[in-house]
Amino acid sequence: MTTLHDPSLHSFASDNYSGVHPEVMQAIAEANLGHVGSYGADPYTARFQELVVQHFGEGSTVHPVLTGTGSNVGSLQALVPRWGAVICAATAHIYTDEGGAPERLGGLKLLSVPTPDGKLTPELIDRQAYGWGDQQRPQPLAVSITQTTELGTAYSTQEIRAITQHAHSLGMKVHLDGARIANAAATTGASSASSPATPASTSSRSAERRTGSFSASRSSSSPRTNCPASPTSARWTPSSRRRCASSRRSSSRCSRATSGCARRRTRTRWRRASPVPCRSCPG
Repeated sequence: MTTLHDPSLHSFASDNYSGVHPEVMQAIAEANLGHVGSYGADPYTARFQELVVQHFGEGSTVHPVLTGTGSNVGSLQALVPRWGAVICAATAHIYTDEGGAPERLGGLKLLSVPTPDGKLTPELIDRQAYGWGDQQRPQPLAVSITQTTELGTAYSTQEIRAITQHAHSLGMKVHLDGARIANAAATTGASSASSPATPASTSSRSAERRTGSFSASRSSSSPRTNCPASPTSARWTPSSRRRCASSRRSSSRCSRATSGCARRRTRTRWRRASPVPCRSCPG
């Protein structure tokens, strides 16, 4: 085979520019011998699952996909419904790149926040974390961070813990774009499995480099409430009489119109054209 490029030239423009490690090529060549089951029914996929659990902890699962964009879109779709929104940094790759795939193909809304160093904080998240129960606003249901960030900075385990605890307290899940998660582990000296708080879903492109990507997710027990206007809002309390603290709209009020009840409920199968009125509607 004729080499079409100069192997002596190196570029730091992107980690995707480099070839894979010789051991990776050797492993691919060996795995290519003979016949094994397809669609995940092979020993290599099983071994991949074992390695993910080893690095990310018990409860982790892996779903191989072709690209990093597909990994992010699939992970975010698994976290939020069609009316959901994801809070991210204004420099996040899912917001500035990927051809707009999270919104175009994922059917979700990205709520960006300007940051000085590419990293989110609980205070920055709060700039977009509002409007639960407001039928006019996409519901903030997840936070996305990148490790390391697009600006080259890395989150410490304490910073990730603060973000996840804050997001979970508001009923939101956390997604991590792990494009350079191996670099972050080397920089911080922290093990993924021993991190004080691992996000609910981790999308990693560190294995992309011409060999594919994977999306790894962990189950999370985010706090929930019984707010009828927003079941994911942790700000609702029984004494609020079904009123979200972050919204001026009371979910116990029903202004019935010809098109149906104007009160929109999230995470239910109620439709605008539903002939059934609210319990509080006098009609």
